[in-house]
Amino acid sequence: ERSFPDVDIVEIPDYYKYASWKGFTSACNIFINAVVTDHYIYMPTFDGPHDESMFKLIQSHTTKTVVAVPAEKVCFMGGSVRCLSWQVKGELKNQILQLTGRD
Repeated sequence: ERSFPDVDIVEIPDYYKYASWKGFTSACNIFINAVVTDHYIYMPTFDGPHDESMFKLIQSHTTKTVVAVPAEKVCFMGGSVRCLSWQVKGELKNQILQLTGRD
């Protein structure tokens, strides 16, 4: 708390149930496996009973827009939103956008 005086720590309920697939531990129901950008939080959802309450909990503790990303078809393989993304900033971002024609 002394190191980060302006940071609030929010406890997230644990709905994880251990499972594995081909040696990979499941990422299902790990709601904090999100991607955080300057304006958004891309939060995984799992087509389950806790999706809505977790979405509301996370949204209530941020000024960023929370975007639900369905992850139920990949989470059993050990990955989720963070594993399916790549975050870049600065000059590398500009170069990538230029190469894709999205600058």
